[in-house]
Amino acid sequence: MLFFFSTTLSLGLYRFFIDEIVTNIAISNQFVIKLSFCYFALTFIIWLYNLVDILELMSRYNRLPETNHYEEGRIASLTGDYVKAKEHFEKALQINSGDKDALFQLGRSYHHLNMKVKAKKIFEKYLNSGDKKWVNEIEEMMEEKK
Repeated sequence: MLFFFSTTLSLGLYRFFIDEIVTNIAISNQFVIKLSFCYFALTFIIWLYNLVDILELMSRYNRLPETNHYEEGRIASLTGDYVKAKEHFEKALQINSGDKDALFQLGRSYHHLNMKVKAKKIFEKYLNSGDKKWVNEIEEMMEEKK
């Protein structure tokens, strides 16, 4: 989006620059045409860069369904809506049962909903998967129960 602003700004500067050249300096029309072509070529390149940037942002938004559910679950979890978070993590796991982060987050949601037995089963399943990313957090939550 920064380039969109810079393109607009450069268009204004270009117009000012060309007006000054044409009115104050006697130059050939060919030079002005070449300068105009260079400006529009540069503007086109910036426009393409903007298009690529927009497409990249769209692809981030339109990720795989399990990623969207995972991200929605994280947002719900961060806002304290663990019921909604649980639902999103369950959907993410239905789509991709191998998503270990969603598995941990589901167990965390169960933990915050005081569903300790389900949380323990999920955490055990996570720990048996061999992933070590969330081990410390799981141990802390399991100790809270005691």
